Amino acid sequence: MTMKSSRFRRITVIGFTVVCLIAMLFWKEPIRDHVTYLVPVLDNANDKSPWDSVPTLEIFLRMFHKTYPLYEKIFRPSVVLFWPPQIRVMVILDNESKEDHALEKAIRDSPQYPKVFFEDPNPEVYNNIGPDRMQRSMFYPENYTKAEYVGYVDTYTLFVTVVTPEDLFTDGKPIVIGVVGQFLNEFWRDLTMKHSKLFRTGEVMKCMSYFPVIMKVKYIIECRHYLERLHKKSFDAIIKEMSANRRFSQFSIMCQCIYTLHRNEYVFHLHPRPNWNFKGNLPGRVPPQFYKENFTPEERTPTVRTSIHWKFHSLPKKELLKSPYNMETYYPQALLMGICYSGGFDMCPSHCRFFNRSAIQRDMFNYEWTDWTWHPDCMAAQKRHYEEVDRLLTYYKSHGMPIFGDKNVTAVCDQIYNMLPLDKKYQSNAQIKT
Repeated sequence: MTMKSSRFRRITVIGFTVVCLIAMLFWKEPIRDHVTYLVPVLDNANDKSPWDSVPTLEIFLRMFHKTYPLYEKIFRPSVVLFWPPQIRVMVILDNESKEDHALEKAIRDSPQYPKVFFEDPNPEVYNNIGPDRMQRSMFYPENYTKAEYVGYVDTYTLFVTVVTPEDLFTDGKPIVIGVVGQFLNEFWRDLTMKHSKLFRTGEVMKCMSYFPVIMKVKYIIECRHYLERLHKKSFDAIIKEMSANRRFSQFSIMCQCIYTLHRNEYVFHLHPRPNWNFKGNLPGRVPPQFYKENFTPEERTPTVRTSIHWKFHSLPKKELLKSPYNMETYYPQALLMGICYSGGFDMCPSHCRFFNRSAIQRDMFNYEWTDWTWHPDCMAAQKRHYEEVDRLLTYYKSHGMPIFGDKNVTAVCDQIYNMLPLDKKYQSNAQIKT
């Protein structure tokens, strides 16, 4: 009984071992296939979006109900077409206004589905209810966001090209585009003098010169405290004095602060006004030699702007498909041109026949009547930008992501093209069947 049991156990063990070996032979191929199948899954996990390298950022738009038509006609369509949906927009409205509250749902429920906030009035700290209140709001971004950075815009902001990470940051540092040189007019001369008095030193640059103006939130807080220490009074008291005659530029003040306190944490590009080559002293500004000593040659060369300030924009008449320049005639042209340069020449070529892909896209180098296309390096900057756009759109396509806010690019091209008004010389054979 014992011998039989022992022999049976040995046979059973041997048999089980043989069965296991056979099973392993049969399972070898499926196991190998399973490992191979996992490789692309892991690759996809490491296939990061180009936007993953960008610090947390939200767009800051301060408006009220009377500017809502501009928001709908100028700002929002261009944001849907060209701004990355990964970066949220937040809209700040007046809390005491019934008209503003009535807009909340319409704003929140339409692309890009912004966050909406309401600000209480503080009439005792500014002299004029409208612009001064909005300018003051921008110095308190921490009331509305937890993001590291905010990008300031207004309702006249019209994006004119696909925005890439490289348009906003270089090696993790926000890009600043400042205008230097002769003043546009007496208004800006007076503002420069006022800013110089505020900082007790020459103003470095005008920064009402591009959108979005990207600032680190904690540095805006530091800016307020810096000015409070400098003047030994509250920031709101400073704002009240600055707004006495409705003349100050919040963006120039912010740029002066970051240049003074955090110069090496931003990438600056200086846009000299035409006919000024860093020669000749200007009242309220740093001396011309300052720019040569404190800015590299690269910082004195052009970079692209991704938007125009629509109300204060101008173009040569020969470049208008419909004249004169106004909101009704130009914004569809600017949008269509941005589509065409951002890949539309290949994706919807029949819609782009009014434009030349080898020509300069002036909208990216022209801001508030200040043109930059006289500089020979503008075309090189445009070429670099559209190489970055091409890489970004390649990523979007490979991941099935919308381009121009829609997965049907032709439908977007049709929509914008059919908004386009044309002078008679362009109207023959202009219609496209959709």
